[in-house]
Amino acid sequence: MIQWNKDKDNKANTESNKKYGLVANMLKTGKYADWEIINIFINLVVAGGETPALVCCKTLAAMIANPEVMKKAVKEVDDVIGDGDCEVRHLPDLEYLDCCIKEGLRRYAPATIVGRSVKQDV
Repeated sequence: MIQWNKDKDNKANTESNKKYGLVANMLKTGKYADWEIINIFINLVVAGGETPALVCCKTLAAMIANPEVMKKAVKEVDDVIGDGDCEVRHLPDLEYLDCCIKEGLRRYAPATIVGRSVKQDV
């Protein structure tokens, strides 16, 4: 992707990407080495995918470990949604489930540990 953006003769690289694309703009600044761009994108991919899934799993596990909480959440979903599909219009009425999700985010906050260290003085 970096080389693709650097290639001046690349006909597939649109003017829009050259103007608004994240990699293109990072390259234009001249502040980022290729390895830094790669590390930033690895962080984006990992933080954008793994952590939300982990928070969901831990929150569900906590709800299962507390049968009263799970029973109350399931009843609310059944009462509000019934046998149909969950739709945006249902969300304001899922107050208890909203509290469970917020508590899960509080207890199992994603990205609370950032594994970076200084390797040289700046």
